[in-house]
Amino acid sequence: MACLSAEQVNRHGDRIRAHSEQAGPSTSGVITVVNRELWVLYQHSPMYGAPTSPVGVLGIEETVEGVTTHVEWFAEQPSGIWPERLGKVDPQDLPFLLGIWQHDTVALAAPVPDVSVADDLTSAVRAQCTELLTAA
Repeated sequence: MACLSAEQVNRHGDRIRAHSEQAGPSTSGVITVVNRELWVLYQHSPMYGAPTSPVGVLGIEETVEGVTTHVEWFAEQPSGIWPERLGKVDPQDLPFLLGIWQHDTVALAAPVPDVSVADDLTSAVRAQCTELLTAA
């Protein structure tokens, strides 16, 4: 199983807007990251009756210019609530909504406690995705 970026998924007609979206241009050419978070996205498992099946990794970076996001999926054609949920949400609202979704009993977003010290958000998300796949 491989991780697929939202960019790859979008080629299949998916409505995910969460790939490297950034609000506003940087005037200095350097973006100062105020906060970077990674979240593992889980969907409901009928076998266990709880959201225990990981479907992807979502990363968000908050900067003075706005919020940048990147998502990697574990399936070529992601299905379930997460692609639809992320497709309907403005990236600026994600920091607030992820706090709510970490308590969802159907589609859980679990924060990653130790975010990798990658140079950029995409690399951090891919590193977490790889870590999850090798641990499985």
